[in-house]
Amino acid sequence: MMKILSLWRHNDTTPGFRNNFYGLGTQPSFVQPIFNESPSTIKQFNTLGYEGSSGWLLSFIETDVTSMGTLPQTITTISTSLQIIGTAVNGSLTGESTLIGKQGDVVQWIITATPISLAYKFLTPEDITLGGNSSLTVTNPSSLTAEGNIVFRVAYTIGSVDSIQTLTVGGVGAILASTPALLTINVNDAVANATPTPASKVFNVVGIQTYAFTLLSDADYYIDPANIVANVSGIAAFNPTAASISRVTAASPAVANNQDNAKYSYDLTVPSTASSGTVAVSGVATLKTLLSWSIPTVNMTYAVFSAPYVGTYKISPFDTTNITATVSYSAIPANMTMTPTSATFVITNGAVAGSPVVASVTNTSINAGTSFSAVYSIVLVSPSAAGIGAITTVTGGPVLAVVNNMIPITFDNTGLPVQTIASPSNVSTELTASDSWILIDGVNTVTALNPDTGFDVSLEANSTGVQRTGTITVSNTNTRISPALSDATLTITQNA
Repeated sequence: MMKILSLWRHNDTTPGFRNNFYGLGTQPSFVQPIFNESPSTIKQFNTLGYEGSSGWLLSFIETDVTSMGTLPQTITTISTSLQIIGTAVNGSLTGESTLIGKQGDVVQWIITATPISLAYKFLTPEDITLGGNSSLTVTNPSSLTAEGNIVFRVAYTIGSVDSIQTLTVGGVGAILASTPALLTINVNDAVANATPTPASKVFNVVGIQTYAFTLLSDADYYIDPANIVANVSGIAAFNPTAASISRVTAASPAVANNQDNAKYSYDLTVPSTASSGTVAVSGVATLKTLLSWSIPTVNMTYAVFSAPYVGTYKISPFDTTNITATVSYSAIPANMTMTPTSATFVITNGAVAGSPVVASVTNTSINAGTSFSAVYSIVLVSPSAAGIGAITTVTGGPVLAVVNNMIPITFDNTGLPVQTIASPSNVSTELTASDSWILIDGVNTVTALNPDTGFDVSLEANSTGVQRTGTITVSNTNTRISPALSDATLTITQNA
């Protein structure tokens, strides 16, 4: 370079001035190359590294010098295609595709059924079905999507060869989202203390349909069909069947399980042209009964009384769960037992002068085994409209376990007629005949007998020409009873 007016030129190509820097004269030039010494030594610039929260593993690496890891093996991939056969009624299906995998892999398709336009809709997820291929697992939806579509999951385990799997579409498909009203039924309400719902019902589909309305009683009332008249002459043209009446649980705050309301259902035929009809409902809802159940105190040894509901409340004859009291027995001594007839219960109405008897039925559940228990359920059959102050009179209770002696019986040589032996015991027993010609309930075999149960005795014809005698032994089989009960014997004589 050269200096001109105190400035040095660095790009002067004049011979003799190259590599001449700041008046120092020509200087030598050289290039120092960088090369990879010791190629077998791992250096920073040819290592592998990563940053992140999840690690990964390099299974194999190969360079021009060496390799590490297991050499990956080539696998055979299988192509599997899903095809839908048929057409969805007023709908379309998407999600068919070809998937690639290896044998044994499980692949899945998501098949979505949509109405063909906004003018149509699905009513239930069963409106479209997919089936007809046992090699595929189809998971059916339990509900429509928020968009009103039906979405299936289809799974398949890939086999050894390429394949095309098919599914057949079925179902009723989509219907018009806004269909014309073919039949409109209105309810004319003339029921005191109750309201029918719905007041109007519209049908859009031709053919056999079910029309139903519910009579909702006012507070403190219930629907008794005996006091209701449903006149269906206004829909006679649509061929209604006889009413099917079912009980409907009252809404809160009614006592739990109160079946205060009644639902009336009719099958009828919806016409193809717009029509209308009327159901006239008349009658009265019935005032519920005021019930207060008192706790008995007499003959309650080993027993606990439970009223169906605490305090005073209102009931109807249809609310059996709310008009059932129980008397539960436990810790019965080992020498005692109970049968359905060991205790009896009478309900009287203390809220009415003279305390008349209130009709009731007693249901019994007895476990006479090692952990003895007995529950007597007392159900009021038909509470009156007047208030009931239910007073329970308990008679009887646990009794001593016994196997009773029996009076000897005699037959003629025919062995007939059959003779009935009253219950020999209030515990479970076993009957054993001493001879083959003695028949217990028509057969010669060891017979198990429930408590408080009788049995029949008959004999085979006596062709021996002489009088004969045999026995039936009655043995206790309830091992809980202590001390043990002695056997009882029935002596039987048959004349020649």
